[in-house]
Amino acid sequence: MAAGTARKTTIFAMVTVVIFLVVSDISLRLLIPSPPSRPFEWPPPDKTRHGTMPDKTLFWKLEPGYNGPWGIYKLAYTHELAQKKKIDWEARKQMVAPAYKGITWQVNQEGFRGSMVSREKQPGTIRLLFLGTSITFGWGVKAEQAFPEIVRKELAKAYPESTIEIVNAGVPGYSSYQGLEYLKRVLPAYRPDIVLAEFGINDGTMAVGKEDKDWQPRFSHKIRLELRNSGWGRLVLRVFQPLIKKPAVVDVWQRWDQAKGTFYRISMTGTMTRVAPSDFEANLEKMATLCRESKALFFVYIPSLYNEYGKKRLVRSVNFTPSNAVPIHQTLLAYPAETIEPFLLPFDEAHLSVAGHKVVGDCMAACVAVFLFANPAGIVS
Repeated sequence: MAAGTARKTTIFAMVTVVIFLVVSDISLRLLIPSPPSRPFEWPPPDKTRHGTMPDKTLFWKLEPGYNGPWGIYKLAYTHELAQKKKIDWEARKQMVAPAYKGITWQVNQEGFRGSMVSREKQPGTIRLLFLGTSITFGWGVKAEQAFPEIVRKELAKAYPESTIEIVNAGVPGYSSYQGLEYLKRVLPAYRPDIVLAEFGINDGTMAVGKEDKDWQPRFSHKIRLELRNSGWGRLVLRVFQPLIKKPAVVDVWQRWDQAKGTFYRISMTGTMTRVAPSDFEANLEKMATLCRESKALFFVYIPSLYNEYGKKRLVRSVNFTPSNAVPIHQTLLAYPAETIEPFLLPFDEAHLSVAGHKVVGDCMAACVAVFLFANPAGIVS
């Protein structure tokens, strides 16, 4: 009898403690906001909201169906930040905002930018898959103004007897590591005839603690994040935050005289890049292999940078030119120097304006058309 009473008392006490912990945790979550992001947190918090969402292997991906207004502006050239110039940010925003007026994300229900494409490809269709970063996505322009759509329109003119379809799988912030992982998903699902991959700039940016390939999800990391975001975790951080020593995060800048002899030409590159140069080349080769196995043509677009080091000139973002590269850089260099700046968004080294997308799209379409003309029967199923 006494043993039974003691057991009931123990169970009641345990249930009471559990209820107290759950209720108090919920209350603390409501009272205390989420702790700020830490240095070296991956993925960066800005990559998992406002149009993007977390993904186990890709780190982040586009949120299907998202079409919110554009609210992310680049307000300064990178070299201005390196020089610690005093910038009137509000004045810059007033200057830049008109260039983004009316722009929305336009992410379809499959998680790609632009119009939906059926996974089943009809006979007589030429399907192109565009893989890449925010440049391919069409950062700051409408989906129909981005170069993937320009390529579709130009090829439709050249091949009126065929249906030209595009899948814009560009995702802001992606490196070639993420691009390779993404290609493994979309290639068998959409079976494109041609794949055009654009990478190089994000690969050369500073690694957040470690390279992209080493940021594999670990159970212990998930547990730490859950504890950190729990109500009691928030309370502990709020109370003891002043006593926690924060690791110093130092921006490392590369000068132009240094960049000329390095693989990645971007300025803010640090001591460790998101993708090592050898891995960058290997990732492109693995993409090419996957495409060959899928009987798809594979092209590479290495983006250029304008005014990256405070000189109004165009430079390659990567000191490497694959044999299957589309000659975008050479095409841009053929224009008079004073006409290059309007091809990019204001105070932006890389993201193309509407005019820039037209130049890139026309160049890509011309290169693709050459291959289609040489072997039309082998590409149209």
